[in-house]
Amino acid sequence: MRPWPLLLLLALAALVAADTEIVNFRLPLTGKVVAPPRGAALASLTASQRQAGLTVSDAQPEVWVALDLEDKGKSWTARLSWPGSSPTRFAAHIHPSGAGGVLLHITAAPLSPRMPHPLLRRVRALFGENESKSDDDAASTHSHSSWTSWEDIGLVNYNSADPTSPADWPFHTDFHLVLEPLILGVLPATAASALAAIALFALAGALIAPYLIRALRRLILGLEEDKAADAPAAALFANMAAKAKSE
Repeated sequence: MRPWPLLLLLALAALVAADTEIVNFRLPLTGKVVAPPRGAALASLTASQRQAGLTVSDAQPEVWVALDLEDKGKSWTARLSWPGSSPTRFAAHIHPSGAGGVLLHITAAPLSPRMPHPLLRRVRALFGENESKSDDDAASTHSHSSWTSWEDIGLVNYNSADPTSPADWPFHTDFHLVLEPLILGVLPATAASALAAIALFALAGALIAPYLIRALRRLILGLEEDKAADAPAAALFANMAAKAKSE
């Protein structure tokens, strides 16, 4: 079996960005006012900025984000997205803060231990994706790994010396946080233009479809009439051919 299909699959896996966590909320918030604990990682995001890039890791598994909604609506959605190549479990919760503010509390935990795959490391570096470990860390990680029979394509296995508890797994995940208002309380603002385009094409199709159907029907009827008109001539030629053969 040639290793190229597997190499291509592993290269594409490094570029997957398909994991998403969504939390919708409506103002005013109810419940107990919450403040971030002392020393916690605190970020901020305004409705005008709309999105921000953040990071969680085993050293910092939670982030608090102060949301400034700028009185631009009452229904909102906060959407987290991160690479599928960094398997991470995210949880996001909305809390009221002092003076009518809004706090987004984000926690994260790894779903699997991080594999020091040299091919993925090269592909991610090629496309500008930051690695959480330095070269020295990578070298020390590789020193604890044992090569399998797939050595020629760069697959490595963790040995029994590696941590087995998910709480001990090192991880580093970069993710994007997007904040936007909800139209009618259900539709994100960025999706409105796409839905409008779909509706426009559907309307145009509904208007054009009857004319296309009539044109196709005329074409089919015309072909059937031509076939019927040619039938006597075809029968005459068939009779002449039969007589010529019999003589």
